[in-house]
Amino acid sequence: MRNLLMKHQDEIKFVYNFHSYGPMWVWPYNGEVKNELAESNPLAQKVFNEIWEEAKFPSSTLHGNA
Repeated sequence: MRNLLMKHQDEIKFVYNFHSYGPMWVWPYNGEVKNELAESNPLAQKVFNEIWEEAKFPSSTLHGNA
């Protein structure tokens, strides 16, 4: 992993620490139904939305806040 990151360091836009639990794409902050990510860090919300829209997730994948 280190070698991959070093090799592509000028191309990498961000690094995501990925943990999985079933077919879910979950983003952080709070576990409340009204997640405050968009208000407290709109750029992070934009990144999570962009990944969701552009990645090839299985059709059964759920997404949203933890």
